[in-house]
Amino acid sequence: MIAERLADALLCMVEAQGTVSLCRLVFCDLFGLSPRDDLTSLFSVSDFFPDITEADLWERPFVYTASSSVCGTMSEIIIRCNNHSGRKILLEFHLYSVCDRGLAVPDALSWFDAAHAEIHHLFDAIITETMRERLV
Repeated sequence: MIAERLADALLCMVEAQGTVSLCRLVFCDLFGLSPRDDLTSLFSVSDFFPDITEADLWERPFVYTASSSVCGTMSEIIIRCNNHSGRKILLEFHLYSVCDRGLAVPDALSWFDAAHAEIHHLFDAIITETMRERLV
């Protein structure tokens, strides 16, 4: 259903110029934590933020930017911790195309499929099994 709506929207958008100039896919997830939770048992961020400590996470947001496995795409992961209204962690995954030329609709649809799969891969790399069991 989502793929059909995306295809319809892209077709409407590109009628005038024939290509999609920029593709972007964003996924955000907010996790509530208890006061006794240890972040390192719930989130595995060392591959993306190697020198970060749990204390650092509560002080400011951290941003990881790198080339994605999706051709012509950059990925960005943002992790924000909030202690003001209960302990919460916001994870944001941003993937965006960086090619100089536009994409034809079929290529743009393929890009969104690949970006969606990449976000799932990044999510699985960060969210530990312990946290996934809580989400079920």
